[in-house]
Amino acid sequence: MEELTEGVREILLHDWDPIGIADHPLAHDEYDSYAPKIAGMLWHGHDLYKIADHLHKIATTAMGLPGNIANEKLVAAKLLLLISERKEET
Repeated sequence: MEELTEGVREILLHDWDPIGIADHPLAHDEYDSYAPKIAGMLWHGHDLYKIADHLHKIATTAMGLPGNIANEKLVAAKLLLLISERKEET
């Protein structure tokens, strides 16, 4: 699960990044607290819409941003690819 969480962390930082910190190395831990929950959602089979909705709620509720549901769906799809690769390895 640790590898999955690290993969989620990387995707959140480089693909989701609602506050634009990917180019600021000192802020790379900004999304770390969200990665374990999302990894758990993936592991337990949550679908694209639940994951995208969760990302949207983080952006809009926790961060106070407008969110970008189209991007959040793309990121959710990438996260789902990550879990399918991980499950194939086990």
